[in-house]
Amino acid sequence: MSAAELALAGGLALLSVQLPDAPYEETPPELDPARLKWAREVAENAGVSSLIRFVQGDLFEVPLQDATVVTLYLLRPTNLRLRPRLLRELRPGTRVVSLRFDMGNWEAERTEQVGNPPRTIYRWTIPEPRPIP
Repeated sequence: MSAAELALAGGLALLSVQLPDAPYEETPPELDPARLKWAREVAENAGVSSLIRFVQGDLFEVPLQDATVVTLYLLRPTNLRLRPRLLRELRPGTRVVSLRFDMGNWEAERTEQVGNPPRTIYRWTIPEPRPIP
């Protein structure tokens, strides 16, 4: 797996459509079967379904340790709830990208406006662990 992706299925399919040449194998968990079906259709129509393995499940229970890129399209409170787990379980250098919603006081290293109407994309990189003094 070149990258594991974490997002609500619809948001991930949207990001995949915007980045169709991205060399990612994406694994978006989704609890709602109807939304998962819709996301599969979006990915199929965008020609990226071969890059995505859809999983019905809880994003707070999906294994993260193999991820090299995590994409999020979640509301800010959910991002904030997920942030400690991302920092604890992801390897240093793993990229985290969020469409529209930030991570509170974890300042993004890069932001960009995309789309019409414009939406903000935030990017962070998981840091090296800090030595305990």
